[in-house]
Amino acid sequence: MKTISLSIQFQIYNFDKICDTLQYKRCPLHLTSPRHSHLGLPNVGWELVVHKVLSSNEVEIWLCQMGPKSYDDRVNTKYHIYAIKGNQQIDISRSKNELESQEMLGYTIITLSKIIDHGANLGLLDLNCDIEADCYDPTENLKNKYQKMFENGTFSDCVIKVGDEVIKAHRCVLAENSQVFRTMFEQTGMIESQKGEVTITDASPECVRAMLQFFYSGCLPSSITCVLDVFAIAHKYEVEPLKYECELIISSPNL
Repeated sequence: MKTISLSIQFQIYNFDKICDTLQYKRCPLHLTSPRHSHLGLPNVGWELVVHKVLSSNEVEIWLCQMGPKSYDDRVNTKYHIYAIKGNQQIDISRSKNELESQEMLGYTIITLSKIIDHGANLGLLDLNCDIEADCYDPTENLKNKYQKMFENGTFSDCVIKVGDEVIKAHRCVLAENSQVFRTMFEQTGMIESQKGEVTITDASPECVRAMLQFFYSGCLPSSITCVLDVFAIAHKYEVEPLKYECELIISSPNL
């Protein structure tokens, strides 16, 4: 999960005169700030919205969030909407632990005279919003959990012996990723099934760890230096997705 922060300022000068003009034309007023986004979350944007109906001394103010469009991209938005009137900060609304429509966050009706500056700024409506958004990717979160489970050996039920190293693992993960491992653990007469020990003599510990990281996280280490050996062990243990991943790296001009 990552957190991004940004602020919106929406200043409207002569706001009361604009309202008087539209009152004369019998038109409601609906204004939106420029859309704001963050490089860390490019598929989401925010706008401040001001709406005033006819014959009313009140305005409606809210924060409109656009996106994310994908269900897998989840965003928890915290906000604080306020107005600056002279030297005062007038709080309008802030996020609560309540369900809200993301298109009308912090919807509030407030008396216009409370937030309009009639002093030197001649009817300035100075709206501001501080935003903090937590970006949650469930797929990435699940991958990180499995990666930590492998690194910590959490409730491991088997080991892989390679060279002088003993690597903790989980039978279900090995069997789900490799038919060869599945067969080992299914046949009760095999030592791997009886003792929960697998001995690998034709690969290095680095190579075996790389294969296991792929089992648990779906990706190889970024600093891998034994791609050809990993390809060989992937072939031995019939791990087709890993073979494909190695082929991509081997064919890369940067190898």
